[in-house]
Amino acid sequence: MIGGRATVLIAAVLASALLIGFYVAEGGGSYKPTKVADPCKPRELPSPDGLQATLERVALSAADGAACELGVTREDLVVALRSEAARKKFVAAHGLTDEQVDDAVRAGLRRAADDAQRAGTISGIENFILQRAIDNAPVGFIIDRIGRP
Repeated sequence: MIGGRATVLIAAVLASALLIGFYVAEGGGSYKPTKVADPCKPRELPSPDGLQATLERVALSAADGAACELGVTREDLVVALRSEAARKKFVAAHGLTDEQVDDAVRAGLRRAADDAQRAGTISGIENFILQRAIDNAPVGFIIDRIGRP
């Protein structure tokens, strides 16, 4: 008969082997990074449930639209918009102007508002109000409001 410690050790080794086998079977043996999605192609986004989820969906759609306009990834753009220093570095690295970035962000926000209306997340009146805010409010102000509801 096997002792108590040996039984625990054997069970731990078997559990570890099972976990590793499952991980490899699910594709965990590859260390390739996930391919960055093309911001110009539509993405399936889950239906929002509540204000926070709606704002997140609008922000993701806006970031895709702006990134598509600028020819960059959504991830690079989002990082660039987090601070003034990051934005300056982004603008210089991509040979852009602040106006080009602002115009692209506004275009992305317009697209996101229209997408939200088509999805039934916001009404036509809400879209109209959002479009006026997008056209008139400073881009930084809008980004801050979307990022911090």
